[in-house]
Amino acid sequence: MNNITSAEGKALSVLLIGLCSSDEDHEILNALCNKVIKITEDTVEFEDFEFNYQKVEDIVPDSNVPESFGEIASVVASLTWDGGGPEVGFELTDDGVSGADGWIFDEIEDEDEKERIKSAGKGDPMDAFTGGQNALFFDPTRKLTNGEPALAFVSHESCEWEEVRSVDSFNYKQIFLRMLSDQALSSDYIPEIYF
Repeated sequence: MNNITSAEGKALSVLLIGLCSSDEDHEILNALCNKVIKITEDTVEFEDFEFNYQKVEDIVPDSNVPESFGEIASVVASLTWDGGGPEVGFELTDDGVSGADGWIFDEIEDEDEKERIKSAGKGDPMDAFTGGQNALFFDPTRKLTNGEPALAFVSHESCEWEEVRSVDSFNYKQIFLRMLSDQALSSDYIPEIYF
């Protein structure tokens, strides 16, 4: 992180350093920091992209959310961007659960697949990140390598449950950092999802 020269980059590094768990994460954050144009108390701007964030110190993650997902709240309580209408990103509500709206799970047409997913999690899957017109869920049928529920994506176009295997070896802080990079820097860390 020592090659960040701008004040904006250094401020972004201070804001997002808590998302890093590996050397690769630090490289991704470094790339973000070197492309930031402006940072304020609630907005971060890049050349063709900006996100809004809010830091709230007193939100306690619900015990049902994966631990590393809840740990994002120690970095930011919300960090969202325009997903072509509805927002994309991370938000923890005051009661400590994801602020995502997973309405799209009900739109999955394959009833057998829906029942398999519901049975694995004893009900509708829990929402993860907000996904614009799409949805991101904690997948009760699979695990990340750290033992937490994996990530699944449902597009509003196909309405099919799609496993997001490209991030199975990461925790949720690392997954979110890669989501940010894919959006802000047009990287391709998570090819299964789009907004």
